[in-house]
Amino acid sequence: MKERILLLVMIFGVISSSAFAQDTTKKSETKVIPGDSIMNKLRNMPDYRGIKGDSTVIPKSRAKQQSAFLSGDETYPPKPRNMWEVGIGLGTAFIASDVPSQLGYGGELYVRKALGYVVSLRVEGVYAVEYGLDWKRQTGLQFNDVLNGNSGANLDYYHTTGYVYDNYYCQMENLNVNAVFALNNIGYHHPAKERKFIIDGIIGAAGLLYNTHINQLNASGNMYNYNSIPAGASKTQTISDLKSLQDNTYETEGDQSPGHAKIGSQWLDPGFNAGFDLQYHLSKHFSISAEFLLTAVHDDDLSGDGYQFNGSVARFSAYHHEFITLGYTIGKHSVEPLYWQNPSDYTYDALKTMRKGMADMLKDSDGDGVPDYLDQEPNTPAGQPVDAHGKALQLDKNGVPHYDVKGNYQPSTLVQSDLDSVNAQMGRLNKKMDQVAQDAANSQNWFLPMIFFDLNESNVKAEYYPELKYVATVMKAHPKLQIVITGNTDVRASENYNKKLSEKRAENTRDYLVKTYGIDAGRFVVKSNGKDDQLVPGLKSAYPYKENEQQVNRRVEFKVYDPKTD
Repeated sequence: MKERILLLVMIFGVISSSAFAQDTTKKSETKVIPGDSIMNKLRNMPDYRGIKGDSTVIPKSRAKQQSAFLSGDETYPPKPRNMWEVGIGLGTAFIASDVPSQLGYGGELYVRKALGYVVSLRVEGVYAVEYGLDWKRQTGLQFNDVLNGNSGANLDYYHTTGYVYDNYYCQMENLNVNAVFALNNIGYHHPAKERKFIIDGIIGAAGLLYNTHINQLNASGNMYNYNSIPAGASKTQTISDLKSLQDNTYETEGDQSPGHAKIGSQWLDPGFNAGFDLQYHLSKHFSISAEFLLTAVHDDDLSGDGYQFNGSVARFSAYHHEFITLGYTIGKHSVEPLYWQNPSDYTYDALKTMRKGMADMLKDSDGDGVPDYLDQEPNTPAGQPVDAHGKALQLDKNGVPHYDVKGNYQPSTLVQSDLDSVNAQMGRLNKKMDQVAQDAANSQNWFLPMIFFDLNESNVKAEYYPELKYVATVMKAHPKLQIVITGNTDVRASENYNKKLSEKRAENTRDYLVKTYGIDAGRFVVKSNGKDDQLVPGLKSAYPYKENEQQVNRRVEFKVYDPKTD
């Protein structure tokens, strides 16, 4: 049937409709779709936050996939070219170690590139300065070669006061290579262009260069007199006294473990990164984010004294920064970074286009059974017989279309309607309508069509309207003819459910004929078989379902009413 063929073509068109439009300014093998084709009317382009996914954003390396997708030979559309993000960040920096950290500062420059809709790669260079000051006395000086006089520096608190108040100034540069995971960009209820916030998880590796100095000598090069700091004073008072005593020159390099790698004047450590950020979309090119990143290193000397707690060395420290960053996207003929896109958008756009296209293209304004899209005469009078193109048939007085020997229609006198044509033929045969109806009622050789239903559905499908029009035409030609409408189901679900479903299918079919063609409801007998009468027997209710065969059983049948058996 032409309606089913049309539906198949429409579905094929939707599958192909996501393909990115051909860029005529570039060389490509993309197939051109005729402007008046069904496929062209149903195609739609992915919308990447306002940029259509045509061939201008498809790299040459994926042109072959684009061409195959446009022609329906490839299931997935090619990934578009998307922008790089570069940015700068500023904020605070701290070391988490044995010596309490004070407020530090830092900054970063980064480059970020999306590998997909979830994962992106970010490379960043970080510079930071951290400070620390301990208000508690540290007594494990025999393990610290700088503070016990073994390093050659003019320091020996171990043999004098026996304790110090630790402090440090650490300057570091590190290179981070991080994988960034967009945690909320894929959604099912809102398009990408409505999303303003992205939450990212961050993991990666770090290469750290640092140099730590301590402030344990005064301007004269002598050790501080820590005995002037009252023992047992409060934290606030002790810190105030220490700041008054010290000159903040940080003149001495902090202690380091033996064998530690060094490049020039800086120590080298590898590290592991973990963190998150919250990014806000300002515009197509700008975004701002709040970032937290923690870096763990196998080194306890970032604070210049790894031997606190009387020599207990964990050999582990961490530092972290909290930056506010400003990002800017760059890239020619590219969409915004994929982590700002929602890959679900195209799927829903395609379904919307298909639903609207099916409704528009199956519309039949004059009710002649031919969709407007194919109807060459869209204003045919009601009841007028038409051909496959919707053109009115020329009928002879006997109500039969007249052909010449070559099969062409020959104009003749038109009758008033289908019913008049049937009556004229009945008159030629000199039979009364009542007798014909009675004969028809007693006959078991009438051909009446069947219509079919989707799984668990009872609505009459538009593709079966022509079959129902045939039934209505027969009943109008024989006003006393009664029809039995019997509903059936496949073998799935319970007996009670299937009985009700088959009855609903039969009732909906009757109601359509009554409402559309004005046939008296009393001329129908509604029956429901449920799953008792299978055209294709032996099917199972468990997987595999053999869906094509199951559909044959989901049907409504018509037959002439027989008072002896019905």
